[in-house]
Amino acid sequence: MKNALEGKSEITHEYAMDILEQVYQYISPTIFTDWSVIYYQNDFTMDVATNKDFDNVYHLAPKDFK
Repeated sequence: MKNALEGKSEITHEYAMDILEQVYQYISPTIFTDWSVIYYQNDFTMDVATNKDFDNVYHLAPKDFK
């Protein structure tokens, strides 16, 4: 991970999601990374990938939880 981020002061959300995909954990059919998320602190939104489906990332905003 350090090598992936070295020399970068800012990364894109695509690059961040690529990193999360690379560190995905699979131990058994019942033990694996359920979800990966990127939080955007500037507007309180997030991008979420579930069940290692990094091709279908959900973008969620605070209004989605009302």
